[in-house]
Amino acid sequence: MKLRWNWKRWPLAVFAFAAAASPTLAHEKWYVDHQGVEFSRSVFSYVSPVFAAAIIALAATVFLGVVWLDRRFDGSAAARWLDLKLVSYKFNPRTVLGVAIGVSLMGAGLQGTFFSPSLVLGGDPWSVALAMIQIALGSLFLFLEPAYSELGVLLAVLFLAGLPVLPFWDLMEELFILGAGIFFLTTPSERTTWKPLLNPETQRLGYHAFRVLVGLNFLVLSGVKWLHPEFAISLVSEYHLNFLSALGASDAHFVFIAAVVETVVALCILMRAAFRPAVAVGLLLFLISIYFFGFKELLGHLPVKAALFLFLIYGHWHKGEQKR
Repeated sequence: MKLRWNWKRWPLAVFAFAAAASPTLAHEKWYVDHQGVEFSRSVFSYVSPVFAAAIIALAATVFLGVVWLDRRFDGSAAARWLDLKLVSYKFNPRTVLGVAIGVSLMGAGLQGTFFSPSLVLGGDPWSVALAMIQIALGSLFLFLEPAYSELGVLLAVLFLAGLPVLPFWDLMEELFILGAGIFFLTTPSERTTWKPLLNPETQRLGYHAFRVLVGLNFLVLSGVKWLHPEFAISLVSEYHLNFLSALGASDAHFVFIAAVVETVVALCILMRAAFRPAVAVGLLLFLISIYFFGFKELLGHLPVKAALFLFLIYGHWHKGEQKR
Protein backbone atom coordinates (compact mmCIF):
# COMPACT_ATOMS: atom_id res chain seq x y z
CA MET A 1 0.00 0.00 0.00
CA LYS A 2 1.25 3.46 -0.92
CA LEU A 3 2.04 5.71 2.03
CA ARG A 4 -0.20 8.75 2.38
CA TRP A 5 1.18 11.88 4.03
CA ASN A 6 -1.28 13.95 6.05
CA TRP A 7 -0.07 17.47 5.29
CA LYS A 8 -3.23 18.96 6.84
CA ARG A 9 -1.47 18.78 10.20
CA TRP A 10 0.97 21.54 9.28
CA PRO A 11 -0.49 23.90 11.98
CA LEU A 12 0.68 21.40 14.59
CA ALA A 13 4.20 21.53 13.17
CA VAL A 14 4.07 25.32 13.41
CA PHE A 15 2.95 24.93 17.04
CA ALA A 16 5.94 22.67 17.76
CA PHE A 17 8.32 25.30 16.36
CA ALA A 18 6.61 28.07 18.35
CA ALA A 19 6.68 26.02 21.54
CA ALA A 20 10.34 25.21 21.04
CA ALA A 21 11.13 28.92 20.88
CA SER A 22 9.66 29.50 24.36
CA PRO A 23 10.78 28.08 27.70
CA THR A 24 8.93 24.90 28.66
CA LEU A 25 8.78 23.02 31.92
CA ALA A 26 8.59 19.38 32.95
CA HIS A 27 9.25 17.54 36.19
CA GLU A 28 9.73 19.48 39.38
CA LYS A 29 13.22 18.31 40.21
CA TRP A 30 14.68 20.06 37.15
CA TYR A 31 12.95 23.33 36.55
CA VAL A 32 13.32 24.91 39.99
CA ASP A 33 16.47 26.72 41.08
CA HIS A 34 17.89 24.42 43.78
CA GLN A 35 20.82 26.55 44.91
CA GLY A 36 21.43 25.92 48.59
CA VAL A 37 18.84 23.13 48.85
CA GLU A 38 19.94 20.18 50.98
CA PHE A 39 18.99 16.67 49.91
CA SER A 40 19.14 14.51 52.99
CA ARG A 41 15.62 14.12 54.34
CA SER A 42 12.67 11.97 53.33
CA VAL A 43 9.20 13.44 53.06
CA PHE A 44 8.24 11.87 56.40
CA SER A 45 10.67 14.17 58.21
CA TYR A 46 8.64 17.20 57.12
CA VAL A 47 5.31 16.15 58.62
CA SER A 48 4.18 14.76 61.95
CA PRO A 49 3.66 11.00 62.34
CA VAL A 50 -0.02 11.59 63.11
CA PHE A 51 -0.55 13.55 59.89
CA ALA A 52 1.35 10.97 57.82
CA ALA A 53 -0.60 8.08 59.32
CA ALA A 54 -3.94 9.84 58.83
CA ILE A 55 -3.29 10.68 55.17
CA ILE A 56 -2.02 7.18 54.35
CA ALA A 57 -4.99 5.58 56.16
CA LEU A 58 -7.41 7.85 54.31
CA ALA A 59 -5.74 7.06 50.96
CA ALA A 60 -5.85 3.32 51.69
CA THR A 61 -9.54 3.50 52.61
CA VAL A 62 -10.44 5.44 49.46
CA PHE A 63 -8.30 3.06 47.37
CA LEU A 64 -10.01 -0.06 48.73
CA GLY A 65 -13.45 1.49 48.39
CA VAL A 66 -12.93 2.56 44.77
CA VAL A 67 -11.38 -0.80 43.90
CA TRP A 68 -14.43 -2.58 45.35
CA LEU A 69 -16.80 -0.39 43.33
CA ASP A 70 -14.70 -0.81 40.21
CA ARG A 71 -14.68 -4.59 40.52
CA ARG A 72 -18.46 -4.63 40.83
CA PHE A 73 -18.88 -2.29 37.88
CA ASP A 74 -16.33 -4.04 35.64
CA GLY A 75 -17.99 -6.47 33.26
CA SER A 76 -21.49 -5.22 34.01
CA ALA A 77 -23.94 -4.11 31.35
CA ALA A 78 -23.25 -0.50 32.26
CA ALA A 79 -19.49 -1.03 31.86
CA ARG A 80 -19.95 -2.64 28.45
CA TRP A 81 -22.21 0.24 27.40
CA LEU A 82 -19.59 2.77 28.53
CA ASP A 83 -16.82 0.96 26.63
CA LEU A 84 -18.87 0.91 23.43
CA LYS A 85 -19.81 4.56 23.88
CA LEU A 86 -16.23 5.70 24.43
CA VAL A 87 -14.75 3.87 21.45
CA SER A 88 -17.59 4.88 19.10
CA TYR A 89 -16.40 8.46 18.66
CA LYS A 90 -14.84 9.50 15.35
CA PHE A 91 -11.44 10.41 16.80
CA ASN A 92 -8.89 7.67 17.36
CA PRO A 93 -6.97 7.83 20.69
CA ARG A 94 -4.01 6.14 18.99
CA THR A 95 -3.86 9.03 16.52
CA VAL A 96 -4.08 11.55 19.37
CA LEU A 97 -1.13 9.85 21.08
CA GLY A 98 0.93 9.73 17.88
CA VAL A 99 0.34 13.39 17.09
CA ALA A 100 1.15 14.43 20.67
CA ILE A 101 4.40 12.44 20.59
CA GLY A 102 5.24 13.91 17.18
CA VAL A 103 4.78 17.51 18.35
CA SER A 104 6.68 16.83 21.58
CA LEU A 105 9.60 15.15 19.76
CA MET A 106 9.91 18.03 17.32
CA GLY A 107 9.86 20.58 20.13
CA ALA A 108 12.36 18.64 22.25
CA GLY A 109 14.76 18.18 19.34
CA LEU A 110 14.63 21.87 18.46
CA GLN A 111 15.34 22.77 22.09
CA GLY A 112 18.24 20.35 22.36
CA THR A 113 16.52 18.19 24.96
CA PHE A 114 15.59 14.50 24.98
CA PHE A 115 11.83 13.82 25.02
CA SER A 116 11.32 16.34 27.82
CA PRO A 117 12.67 19.79 28.75
CA SER A 118 14.05 18.17 31.90
CA LEU A 119 16.57 16.03 29.97
CA VAL A 120 19.08 18.45 28.45
CA LEU A 121 21.39 17.06 25.78
CA GLY A 122 25.04 18.09 25.55
CA GLY A 123 27.07 19.32 22.60
CA ASP A 124 28.75 16.01 21.77
CA PRO A 125 28.08 14.41 18.35
CA TRP A 126 25.83 11.67 19.79
CA SER A 127 23.62 14.21 21.59
CA VAL A 128 23.39 16.40 18.47
CA ALA A 129 22.40 13.32 16.45
CA LEU A 130 19.70 12.44 19.00
CA ALA A 131 18.26 15.94 18.73
CA MET A 132 18.16 15.76 14.92
CA ILE A 133 16.63 12.27 14.98
CA GLN A 134 13.90 13.50 17.31
CA ILE A 135 12.96 16.26 14.88
CA ALA A 136 12.83 13.79 11.98
CA LEU A 137 10.93 11.11 13.88
CA GLY A 138 8.52 13.67 15.32
CA SER A 139 7.77 14.91 11.80
CA LEU A 140 7.04 11.36 10.67
CA PHE A 141 4.70 10.77 13.63
CA LEU A 142 2.90 13.97 12.76
CA PHE A 143 2.46 13.45 9.02
CA LEU A 144 2.81 9.69 8.37
CA GLU A 145 0.23 7.89 10.49
CA PRO A 146 0.02 4.77 8.25
CA ALA A 147 3.58 3.90 9.34
CA TYR A 148 2.95 4.10 13.11
CA SER A 149 3.88 0.44 13.59
CA GLU A 150 7.33 0.96 12.08
CA LEU A 151 7.72 4.30 13.83
CA GLY A 152 6.97 2.58 17.14
CA VAL A 153 10.10 0.46 16.67
CA LEU A 154 12.16 3.58 15.98
CA LEU A 155 10.68 5.31 19.04
CA ALA A 156 11.72 2.43 21.32
CA VAL A 157 15.21 2.36 19.78
CA LEU A 158 15.50 6.13 20.22
CA PHE A 159 14.68 5.80 23.92
CA LEU A 160 17.40 3.18 24.40
CA ALA A 161 19.84 5.34 22.41
CA GLY A 162 19.64 7.96 25.16
CA LEU A 163 21.27 5.67 27.75
CA PRO A 164 24.89 6.48 26.71
CA VAL A 165 24.43 10.23 27.29
CA LEU A 166 21.87 10.52 30.10
CA PRO A 167 21.81 9.08 33.65
CA PHE A 168 19.71 5.94 33.93
CA TRP A 169 17.23 7.21 36.53
CA ASP A 170 16.79 10.51 34.74
CA LEU A 171 15.86 8.67 31.56
CA MET A 172 13.45 6.47 33.54
CA GLU A 173 11.33 9.59 34.03
CA GLU A 174 10.39 9.12 30.36
CA LEU A 175 9.87 5.35 30.57
CA PHE A 176 6.38 5.65 29.11
CA ILE A 177 8.01 6.50 25.75
CA LEU A 178 9.31 2.94 25.54
CA GLY A 179 5.79 1.70 26.29
CA ALA A 180 4.36 3.92 23.57
CA GLY A 181 6.79 2.37 21.09
CA ILE A 182 5.59 -1.12 22.05
CA PHE A 183 1.96 -0.02 21.80
CA PHE A 184 2.39 1.42 18.30
CA LEU A 185 4.25 -1.70 17.15
CA THR A 186 1.44 -4.02 18.25
CA THR A 187 -1.58 -2.00 17.10
CA PRO A 188 -3.21 -1.99 13.65
CA SER A 189 -1.82 -0.02 10.75
CA GLU A 190 -2.95 0.60 7.20
CA ARG A 191 0.24 -1.10 6.04
CA THR A 192 0.62 -4.85 5.72
CA THR A 193 4.21 -5.14 7.01
CA TRP A 194 3.29 -6.27 10.51
CA LYS A 195 0.09 -8.21 9.78
CA PRO A 196 1.36 -11.52 11.23
CA LEU A 197 1.94 -9.67 14.51
CA LEU A 198 -1.27 -7.67 14.57
CA ASN A 199 -3.82 -10.11 15.96
CA PRO A 200 -6.30 -8.98 18.66
CA GLU A 201 -4.44 -10.67 21.51
CA THR A 202 -1.10 -9.13 20.53
CA GLN A 203 -2.78 -5.73 20.41
CA ARG A 204 -4.21 -6.23 23.89
CA LEU A 205 -0.86 -7.35 25.34
CA GLY A 206 0.91 -4.40 23.73
CA TYR A 207 -1.61 -2.06 25.31
CA HIS A 208 -1.06 -3.59 28.74
CA ALA A 209 2.73 -3.43 28.33
CA PHE A 210 2.24 0.29 27.71
CA ARG A 211 0.03 0.52 30.80
CA VAL A 212 2.60 -1.19 33.03
CA LEU A 213 5.43 1.05 31.84
CA VAL A 214 3.31 4.16 32.43
CA GLY A 215 2.54 2.91 35.95
CA LEU A 216 6.25 2.35 36.63
CA ASN A 217 6.93 5.82 35.23
CA PHE A 218 4.52 7.32 37.77
CA LEU A 219 6.24 5.39 40.56
CA VAL A 220 9.62 6.82 39.53
CA LEU A 221 8.20 10.34 39.62
CA SER A 222 6.48 9.82 42.98
CA GLY A 223 9.76 8.43 44.32
CA VAL A 224 11.32 11.88 43.85
CA LYS A 225 8.72 13.32 46.21
CA TRP A 226 9.23 10.55 48.77
CA LEU A 227 13.02 10.60 48.77
CA HIS A 228 13.85 14.19 47.82
CA PRO A 229 10.85 16.34 48.81
CA GLU A 230 12.98 19.48 48.74
CA PHE A 231 12.53 19.58 44.95
CA ALA A 232 8.74 19.57 45.17
CA ILE A 233 8.62 21.90 48.18
CA SER A 234 10.74 24.42 46.25
CA LEU A 235 8.34 24.10 43.33
CA VAL A 236 5.24 24.58 45.47
CA SER A 237 6.74 27.61 47.13
CA GLU A 238 7.96 29.20 43.89
CA TYR A 239 4.72 28.77 41.94
CA HIS A 240 2.28 29.05 44.88
CA LEU A 241 0.72 25.68 44.14
CA ASN A 242 -0.54 24.96 47.65
CA PHE A 243 -4.28 25.40 47.16
CA LEU A 244 -4.80 23.62 50.50
CA SER A 245 -3.17 26.45 52.44
CA ALA A 246 -6.63 27.84 53.29
CA LEU A 247 -7.18 24.64 55.27
CA GLY A 248 -3.96 25.15 57.21
CA ALA A 249 -1.78 22.79 55.16
CA SER A 250 1.85 23.81 54.80
CA ASP A 251 3.85 23.32 51.59
CA ALA A 252 5.36 20.18 53.12
CA HIS A 253 1.88 18.82 53.90
CA PHE A 254 0.82 19.54 50.33
CA VAL A 255 3.84 17.68 48.91
CA PHE A 256 3.20 14.70 51.20
CA ILE A 257 -0.41 14.50 50.00
CA ALA A 258 0.76 14.82 46.38
CA ALA A 259 3.24 11.97 46.90
CA VAL A 260 0.52 9.74 48.34
CA VAL A 261 -1.93 10.55 45.52
CA GLU A 262 0.69 10.01 42.79
CA THR A 263 1.71 6.68 44.34
CA VAL A 264 -1.91 5.49 44.57
CA VAL A 265 -2.52 6.47 40.93
CA ALA A 266 0.63 4.55 39.92
CA LEU A 267 -0.45 1.44 41.83
CA CYS A 268 -3.94 1.57 40.35
CA ILE A 269 -2.51 1.76 36.83
CA LEU A 270 -0.04 -1.04 37.53
CA MET A 271 -2.60 -3.33 39.19
CA ARG A 272 -5.40 -2.36 36.78
CA ALA A 273 -7.53 -1.69 39.86
CA ALA A 274 -9.92 1.27 39.79
CA PHE A 275 -8.18 1.90 36.50
CA ARG A 276 -10.36 4.52 34.85
CA PRO A 277 -10.92 6.53 38.07
CA ALA A 278 -7.15 6.61 38.70
CA VAL A 279 -6.42 7.63 35.11
CA ALA A 280 -9.06 10.36 35.35
CA VAL A 281 -7.42 11.70 38.52
CA GLY A 282 -3.98 11.66 36.89
CA LEU A 283 -5.27 13.44 33.79
CA LEU A 284 -7.05 16.02 35.92
CA LEU A 285 -3.84 16.77 37.85
CA PHE A 286 -1.90 17.32 34.63
CA LEU A 287 -4.63 19.61 33.28
CA ILE A 288 -4.66 21.60 36.51
CA SER A 289 -0.90 22.06 36.19
CA ILE A 290 -1.51 24.00 32.97
CA TYR A 291 -3.59 26.49 34.97
CA PHE A 292 -0.73 27.09 37.42
CA PHE A 293 2.20 26.99 35.00
CA GLY A 294 0.56 28.28 31.85
CA PHE A 295 1.49 27.47 28.26
CA LYS A 296 5.13 26.77 29.06
CA GLU A 297 4.19 23.54 30.86
CA LEU A 298 2.14 22.12 28.02
CA LEU A 299 4.82 20.75 25.69
CA GLY A 300 6.81 18.70 28.20
CA HIS A 301 3.82 16.70 29.42
CA LEU A 302 1.79 16.60 26.21
CA PRO A 303 2.47 12.88 25.45
CA VAL A 304 1.65 11.93 29.06
CA LYS A 305 -1.72 13.64 28.80
CA ALA A 306 -2.38 11.86 25.50
CA ALA A 307 -1.43 8.48 27.04
CA LEU A 308 -3.80 9.02 29.98
CA PHE A 309 -6.53 10.07 27.55
CA LEU A 310 -6.01 6.82 25.61
CA PHE A 311 -6.23 4.78 28.82
CA LEU A 312 -9.43 6.60 29.78
CA ILE A 313 -11.01 5.67 26.44
CA TYR A 314 -9.76 2.07 26.19
CA GLY A 315 -10.16 1.12 29.86
CA HIS A 316 -9.30 -2.36 31.12
CA TRP A 317 -9.25 -4.10 27.68
CA HIS A 318 -10.14 -7.64 28.67
CA LYS A 319 -9.23 -10.70 26.68
CA GLY A 320 -11.34 -11.13 23.56
CA GLU A 321 -12.30 -7.47 23.32
CA GLN A 322 -11.69 -5.44 20.18
CA LYS A 323 -10.53 -1.82 20.16
CA ARG A 324 -10.08 0.33 17.11
